[in-house]
Amino acid sequence: MPVLVGLPVAAAVTALGIFGRTGRRAALQTYATIALVLAGLLGVVHSAYSHLYKDVVFLAGGPADLYVLLNPDEHFPPDDVLFEVTGVLELGAAIAVTATAIRLLRSSGRSAHGRKPVGRTGT
Repeated sequence: MPVLVGLPVAAAVTALGIFGRTGRRAALQTYATIALVLAGLLGVVHSAYSHLYKDVVFLAGGPADLYVLLNPDEHFPPDDVLFEVTGVLELGAAIAVTATAIRLLRSSGRSAHGRKPVGRTGT
């Protein structure tokens, strides 16, 4: 997973750095696109489904069929508390990344209409 996510994260961080130095909206849009796709895939698909939903099904005493049919390669019942907790925490990180990307895009849109650009100090 780190190899698959490493390149997009490096591209997003680079785009965000370019935006911070230049204020170019295209760089911010590149960052936001990558961040939102990763947050969607990792947060919603991986964390919410592969961890949170599976754990809720298990803790509620639901049958494995509610989970295993959609993801037969995952462990059911959950057998590693640390793995499950950190997996669920990814959803919080995904929500924070999504909120930050949206806030930056909105702030940048306002700066294009005469307000001071985000991340830039006065000169």
